[in-house]
Amino acid sequence: MGWGGLPPKYAQYTALIKGQGAGEKNQTLTFPKPDLDYEKGGFFSITTYNSESWIGEENFYISMDRMKDNGDGTMTVDFNSDTPYSVTVSEGWNGTLRLYLPVDAEKTIEEINHFVNIPITKK
Repeated sequence: MGWGGLPPKYAQYTALIKGQGAGEKNQTLTFPKPDLDYEKGGFFSITTYNSESWIGEENFYISMDRMKDNGDGTMTVDFNSDTPYSVTVSEGWNGTLRLYLPVDAEKTIEEINHFVNIPITKK
């Protein structure tokens, strides 16, 4: 889906992150790096919210530059961990993956459909 009036060829967002909600320590999520037009400023990020869908923590957001690049085409984000690529979440949290400047809007929809089925796991 596009957001804020932007058509899907410019921006797409997930409606959820599978496994969101647990406030436990040392959770992790690894997913394929999205196919975006990075040369023209394409980027992605994850924003988290509390159980009432408000920003609930100081460390609520992570950009692609702070995520762990695993060197194999995947990225990792931790939740409630002591890593530099971790965000802080509380019980009942929810989150959104934001993608800007997809190379192919239809392919990005497929990537989002895959992403929302990748579960967060315990480290």
